[in-house]
Amino acid sequence: MNNKMELTHQIDNYVDFEKELAGDEESSVVFRLTYIEDEKRFYGSIINNRDDTEIEISDVSENTARFLIGEDAFKALKNS
Repeated sequence: MNNKMELTHQIDNYVDFEKELAGDEESSVVFRLTYIEDEKRFYGSIINNRDDTEIEISDVSENTARFLIGEDAFKALKNS
């Protein structure tokens, strides 16, 4: 079973990875990890689609990001 996050968007200087944490057909809770290429940093968001709320995690460490997206995806981002 693959628990790594999936690449979902790559627009301009932003790269998003997402993983659904819980949910059903009507609503879900998703964790989004965003890499900002210009700033060489990660931040996260927890999104509840049922009530359209979002909680931002201002700084996600590189070690945590590497664990969440996998070594290959992490190296590709850092080498771009």
